[in-house]
Parts: sequence; structure tokens; C-alpha cells
Amino acid sequence: MAVKPHVPVRVAARCPTVARSEVTIRDFALTIDEPRERHGENKGPTPMEILMASFAGCTNVILNKICAEKGVHLADVAVDILGQLDRRGIEGTERIATAFPEVRLTVTCTTNATPERMKAIQEELAWRCPASVVLRGQGAAITETWNVTYR
Repeated sequence: MAVKPHVPVRVAARCPTVARSEVTIRDFALTIDEPRERHGENKGPTPMEILMASFAGCTNVILNKICAEKGVHLADVAVDILGQLDRRGIEGTERIATAFPEVRLTVTCTTNATPERMKAIQEELAWRCPASVVLRGQGAAITETWNVTYR
């Protein structure tokens, strides 16, 4: 099977308020909003929370893809992200090059792989996960913690 080098990713948003976006992605609807203290109605996660959620979801998908390709069993996967958002650009007080200067990625899982094999998988994940590539490319320092149970 030939790999397509580029595939379209389409998202459409209707914006009924200054802070809320009603987003359609394929057959799915998503509300993005800000909390009340930032002029929103708190009807959904913020755009930057969605970005961090994308990183978590992408980590899960690509980690499982790599493990499947290598014949490694993976179970009980949990991904936790803590990003430190630099709001100076949002507030207009300073031009910034890195929106998330620090991001903490914690992955918890159970596997039949050896610690050495899991280390190689972790290194591969960093360059194969598109969300990781985007964050690292904008200068995020991603600190990883892996809580792995080996069986």
C-alpha cells in the first residue's frame, strides 16, 4: 500500500460569539469556548486546551501504531499533558515565538516490551507524532515521564 504524503484535514467553524466556536469535523460537532472571566460562556474547552488534548490523543494513536508495527503488546494506556501557556502574545504585551515553552507529557502503560525496546519506541514517538512535531518545532521543551509496567 502506497503512503499518501499529504492528506487534507478540514475543520469548519461558525462563531456565534466573540469567544465561542461551533466546530464541525467530519461527522462530529465540537464547541470551543473561553471561561466567563475571558468573555466566554464556558460551553467547551478553550482552543489551547483542545491543542493539548490533540497532543494527548495523537500520542495515544501513534504510540499504539508503533507498538503494533513492532509486535509489542500495550495495555492500560493513559496520557496526561500539562502545558505552560505563555499568555503574553495573547494579551499583546510581547511577541513570543513559543506559545507553550514547557509541556509535561506523562504516559502510563503496561507492556511486554523490554525497557530498552520501550526507550526506542519513545524516541520514535517523538518524531512520528504530528502534534509532538508541531510543539517541538515551535520551541516547546517537552519533558516526558513514562510510568511503564513491564510484564
